[in-house]
Amino acid sequence: MLRLGITGGIGSGKSVVSKTLKVLGIPVYDCDSRAKWLQEHDADVRREIKSLLGDGVYEGERLNRKKMASMIFSDSTLLAKVEGIVHPAVEKDFNRWCVEQKKEIVGLESAILYECGLDKKCIDKVCLVYAPTETRIERVAQRDSANIEEIRRRMVNQASDDDKIKKADFIVNNFSNHSVICQVLEMMSKVRE
Repeated sequence: MLRLGITGGIGSGKSVVSKTLKVLGIPVYDCDSRAKWLQEHDADVRREIKSLLGDGVYEGERLNRKKMASMIFSDSTLLAKVEGIVHPAVEKDFNRWCVEQKKEIVGLESAILYECGLDKKCIDKVCLVYAPTETRIERVAQRDSANIEEIRRRMVNQASDDDKIKKADFIVNNFSNHSVICQVLEMMSKVRE
């Protein structure tokens, strides 16, 4: 089984590439949504987060994401500890998911693929979805109704595009007149070679 990582900065269009792959019959694991699911449904993850941040970070069965964010994004040590709980759980969940797929090729979508080391542990090839910074800011502002300064702060926590470009096996340009579908089809023909 070949494991294709799909990464790119916030607003680059990772989901567009993932949806295109799904149309082509390639299942894609979404790290962000699975991490959120694990934080609320995996008993070990819940227990460890409560132990670290206190029971009050959960309201019943639901994680209070705003409360957790206010605690961890102002404290790099706490952030690293939460990542130390969530990232291994996601990796384990992804490996289990891969076995269930029974496919020749699977995808994994993650904005922080390189930052959390999944590129070295779980991935055979990496596709970077690229769009210029200003294009990404416009997309996220429209999508999330977020202000530009908030978006820029979120971008600072991700590795630079220059670093990602050097490491990627494939680059899909998702801006201007570039056809994502044509680029994904070309990438998949190379992946299958």
